[in-house]
Amino acid sequence: MEPVTLKDLGALIDRLTETQLVKASLEAQVKAIESDLRHIEGEIIRLMADAKLEKAANGGTTVTPKQSTYPQFLPDGFDQFAEFVYENRYIHLLEKRLAVLAYRELLTLGRDVPGVVPYVKTKLHVSKSLR
Repeated sequence: MEPVTLKDLGALIDRLTETQLVKASLEAQVKAIESDLRHIEGEIIRLMADAKLEKAANGGTTVTPKQSTYPQFLPDGFDQFAEFVYENRYIHLLEKRLAVLAYRELLTLGRDVPGVVPYVKTKLHVSKSLR
């Protein structure tokens, strides 16, 4: 593959814009399809619950409603949760992910965060004119 030169830059920017438009259109279609799926799944779950069915099938497809429990903070619950984790040493309740904005703020203040090094990712920012 030939290296890209500066004279190719304009064509690449045009190609980027066209590809972004195609992606946006496809994402809109996916969003609409996901909405349809949620609606259909909700209707199936409701009909099965009303009929007290644990399983249903049609053709080669079988459906079974499954329930999963997820944590959800009360409006003022995070502080209570943090205290609970701290007092009981229930660190296993936390996922290994840092809050990016809080981390950046500490870096800006010149604070080191033990066990963490900054990773700089370069992304292309694209802005479109209103022409």
